[in-house]
Amino acid sequence: MKEIKQLFITYGLVKIVIFSFIIGSSFLLPYAKDKYESNFIFPQNEKHSIFSGLKAWDGMHYLYIAKNGYGKASISNRFFPLYPLTIVGIHVFVPDYLLSGLISSTIFSFFALLIFYLLTRELFDENIAFKASLFFMVFPTSFFMSLVYSEALFIFLVLFLFYFLHKKNYLIAAFSVFFLIFTRPVGILTIIPLLLFYLFDKKKKKTVLRLPSFADPVDLTFYPQALVFLIPLLGVFFYFLFMQMTTGNYFSGFQDQSSVISSWRLENAINPIFFLKNLFSPHLQPHSYLDSFLDRMFFVIFLISLPFIYRFFNKTIFIYSILLGFIPLFGSFMSYMRYLLPVFPLFILMGVLTNSKKYSLLFFPLLFLCYSLQIVFIILYGLNYWVS
Repeated sequence: MKEIKQLFITYGLVKIVIFSFIIGSSFLLPYAKDKYESNFIFPQNEKHSIFSGLKAWDGMHYLYIAKNGYGKASISNRFFPLYPLTIVGIHVFVPDYLLSGLISSTIFSFFALLIFYLLTRELFDENIAFKASLFFMVFPTSFFMSLVYSEALFIFLVLFLFYFLHKKNYLIAAFSVFFLIFTRPVGILTIIPLLLFYLFDKKKKKTVLRLPSFADPVDLTFYPQALVFLIPLLGVFFYFLFMQMTTGNYFSGFQDQSSVISSWRLENAINPIFFLKNLFSPHLQPHSYLDSFLDRMFFVIFLISLPFIYRFFNKTIFIYSILLGFIPLFGSFMSYMRYLLPVFPLFILMGVLTNSKKYSLLFFPLLFLCYSLQIVFIILYGLNYWVS
């Protein structure tokens, strides 16, 4: 309990820094007016203020959905419904939609940190769990979990899934996948680790049904826990039904993914040439929407980490890391630094390595580097510059 209390106090201070820098930078420094005015703004034609940084970019869409819902041909349809629904739920008690969104993200980010710590402690020990949790909260793009973004909710549900997979509670794990499908497009990929963990489980419960016959009785082996896989399938069904009822198109959420600059398409995953051209773009800049050197650098870091993830974690976590880490296969490297956040084994790995004697001296320098980058990104985000 002492470590958890320390982590929560530390995370609370980190959040104060996040909000202070966003509001302070908007107040003290010139913001990117052209980027602000060229993007979707909600409420429409609202002037930039010191609070605009708290709901920039995707945050505007989530607040729009929370207040107005989905609609035919709306550019906000590509954002999945569970997070704005949490904003609506909190709005029942809180009159302001922006504040409701910030409260929602704050609640889920604290729960995500708690489950992350508990899961890491189960997999390794308290020292590694504590260090990994620090890396989790100061990762350069972790501040998105404090804003009006679906990151906190999505990561909470991912960690919830793996915590209960570790406990072999397939029912709760299956419900986690159900809600992940309603949170972000890649949520549907979490069906795969659920399935793999079940298949790799050599001690899963089975029931033998003995059926009478004219000769010897026939024994049929039945695995009752396999019925939980109906729950994620129902999640897929209800998501498409929800979109049909709200937009008049079953596939509007996925179709609209390909209409934005990132150009996400399922068929891109089987086109390695498309991926390699994106990776080795001749138009690289330090950071931009599609040709960011930083995004590609983080992808290289992810590739380097894979052998270590394979070594220290089970097969299910390793395959999950590949699924989420190779998101650029579906479109581009846009927002990759942010999309790397749900690959939680990275943070645990940082805790494992810096807890060893060989790499222990790297703990504070690495922590300082991550947090310094986060501060820079927070300021840029607060000024409405593209971060991720």
